[in-house]
Amino acid sequence: MTDLSAEVVRIKERALHSLRTQWLTSRFLKYRQRRQISMGFDLSGLRCPGIPNLVSIVLPVYNGADLLPAAIDSVLAQDHPHWELIIINDGSRDDTAQIAEDFAARDARIRVVHQENRKIPRTLSRGFRLARGEFLTWTSADNRLRPSFLRQMVGCLQRHPSWDLIYANQDLIDAHGQPLRNSEYFAAWQSPMGSEHLQLPTKTDLLHAGTNFVGAAFLYRSRVAHLLGDYSSQRFTVEDYDYWLLCNTLLSVHHADFSDPVYEYRFHDSSLTARAKELKISTAREQLLLFDGLRQQLCLTPLTWICERSVSLGSSTLHKTLCDQLTRQGQTVRGRRELSQDASPSQLLPVVYVQLGHSFESLAPPPQSLPNGALTVFLVCDEAPLQSAHQGWDLVAAIGPGATPKLMDGYQGLLRADNITTLVRAIDIRCRADLLRRFEQHSTDDAQTDTLTVLVDGDQPITQLRALAHSLRIQELAVQSGSQSAASQSAQHADDPRARVPLQKLEVMVVSRGSETESALLFAPLTESQIGQTPPTVRRLNVSHVAARWQLPSALAQSVGSLIVALDRPLQSRTALQDLWDQFATNPALALLLSSPSPHIGSARSTAFAGRRQPLLQMGGLQSAPGSLLPSTLSVLEARSLLQRLGHQVARGPIRKPRTLRILPSRLRAVYEVISQSLQDR
Repeated sequence: MTDLSAEVVRIKERALHSLRTQWLTSRFLKYRQRRQISMGFDLSGLRCPGIPNLVSIVLPVYNGADLLPAAIDSVLAQDHPHWELIIINDGSRDDTAQIAEDFAARDARIRVVHQENRKIPRTLSRGFRLARGEFLTWTSADNRLRPSFLRQMVGCLQRHPSWDLIYANQDLIDAHGQPLRNSEYFAAWQSPMGSEHLQLPTKTDLLHAGTNFVGAAFLYRSRVAHLLGDYSSQRFTVEDYDYWLLCNTLLSVHHADFSDPVYEYRFHDSSLTARAKELKISTAREQLLLFDGLRQQLCLTPLTWICERSVSLGSSTLHKTLCDQLTRQGQTVRGRRELSQDASPSQLLPVVYVQLGHSFESLAPPPQSLPNGALTVFLVCDEAPLQSAHQGWDLVAAIGPGATPKLMDGYQGLLRADNITTLVRAIDIRCRADLLRRFEQHSTDDAQTDTLTVLVDGDQPITQLRALAHSLRIQELAVQSGSQSAASQSAQHADDPRARVPLQKLEVMVVSRGSETESALLFAPLTESQIGQTPPTVRRLNVSHVAARWQLPSALAQSVGSLIVALDRPLQSRTALQDLWDQFATNPALALLLSSPSPHIGSARSTAFAGRRQPLLQMGGLQSAPGSLLPSTLSVLEARSLLQRLGHQVARGPIRKPRTLRILPSRLRAVYEVISQSLQDR
């Protein structure tokens, strides 16, 4: 390649990067405007447990004996004396434990916790659940705080009561603790160019375009932890970036109101930044950005609220005020009995249950007849002191002045708001954060590798469903031979296309958007038939209270099969499911097979698909078409681009001889994503 050609390629790549950055930031800004109108962001009137003016610093460390003393010394040198240091020894095998204990013996503000190795996300979560301060941060054993770090950062948050998280400029140092100049790390933000000083961006919408520039110098309020919860254990290597994105989505992230560098970030061969390629951080970051789009959509959908008051409370003005506030905001207010009548509700249903009552009533558990995963909130309506509540309550809150004691070793509360608007805003954030974590957990749960899940739209005409149920009942599946393993039979299929890969179990999930159960009954006889190694299982999933775009991702996340087949019409072949299973078993790169006029899946009008569960959930699932469980054409268009971005194949055509869709050029991929997302947002 000539120098001119290489320069043309570089120009194209820069243009592509600029286009995608503009699209991602524009998407976030539009989301932010809509969220501001519907809910708002100001939580300055919310008070959470935390000792005023105290900063809790969590320091996770694994085999960091060589650098740990310098990190602790930088904390001891702070000119803001109100701090506590929580050192979590994450199963170190060197002298880390002894060094940490020696420092703790000399200063009572230092606590040490020893544990088996749990990786950074779970270690951070444990540390912050032990924190007692009004302000929170964490640092690494290989980095150093400047003496003014805490004073300047605390002062900034005190000057801006509505700011939730701030980050500041930092300096780079090398393995020996000396200024690191002419580094490739964040070269665009070195000021002056080639120096060790980093002047980080001030526009936080750029965070959602793929660059984690919050860095290591940050501080946030305890209300952030109480509302967002733990760091995601599913986001190892990008757990901090995920937390900043979530915070900026539901709360607020700002650059500090001063430009001084207050932190020293050490760049050395063993740092995570230096090992980015080895740890596949870029892949994890790409998956996170794809999920970030789904996260923004979910945070705009209305929640379902159940608001009740205890019998002893009698008539309550606060109860009426709460319901009126929710109605004005476009939220859905329903009765507990009304929801409990729905059979098999989705575990990813965004539901908040609020019970108003006297303090002593918080010692009783929440009602049992609540949807799985509902956020349970006890709202205290008297001024009696409260020191504990039943562990079944996710959150305990009150309105008005008073103490905010820490009720449990976690984020139960007690939270106090100045007014009902602030309280509703805080509960809304907590519910959405919990729901997103549950979705991530379902997404990463190990699928049953020998199981195929069939998703059926239960709201189709009964005649159509009967035909579909019959087509499933007559399916012929290969059974594993007693003398051969599944792996050997799969290898045999590679040599002989006529051979079959064993499919041990079939799961049929009937997904409905109403309260009718007749559709599920049509598929019940399948459980008595011998299809595959064991009889199929039939489940009903009610997504009637789940936002339309969220229905298909919700069903995907709660399926158990490693391969998902979504149908809206009968299968036209007795071997259709086995053909699908064979195709995916012998092509590991294939992630999505789209329907087309073929005798195997659906018909020419069908939007059915077959896909691997994990890749589909990594990109946030597929968006349902209006009035249907199956995805829209635009959603499929976007899915093709996103899956190819993650390195997967997408195919279309007959199962035995599918046509793999060509990998879209980078610039065309970006255009596909921009157009499809823009049209879906209308």
